[in-house]
Amino acid sequence: MMALHRDASTELLRAVRKRAGTGANLIIEDIRSRPWASATFSGARHQLAFRLDGEEAEDVADRFLADIEAAEFPLRGHVMADVAVIARDRLDDGVMRIRIEALTVEDV
Repeated sequence: MMALHRDASTELLRAVRKRAGTGANLIIEDIRSRPWASATFSGARHQLAFRLDGEEAEDVADRFLADIEAAEFPLRGHVMADVAVIARDRLDDGVMRIRIEALTVEDV
């Protein structure tokens, strides 16, 4: 089960980087994942914190967060079942910090 957990985390990081696109540097500050299961599904819950810096950081943050709850996140072997924005903070020098929580489930 642990390999799935790490694999889902890796896929989540890839999808986040792809959604952020270009225009700002994306720096992962923290990612925490733990196994999750229901009667019919297995997966993982994730907490992710990252920073965006650069001249376009605020614009990139706006694009990243726009309709995020309905966004498609391509995850090989997994499906994004839920994603929520926990925090969006503007730091010094225009740096943006974003924290999200996500639930991924195995795509069987």
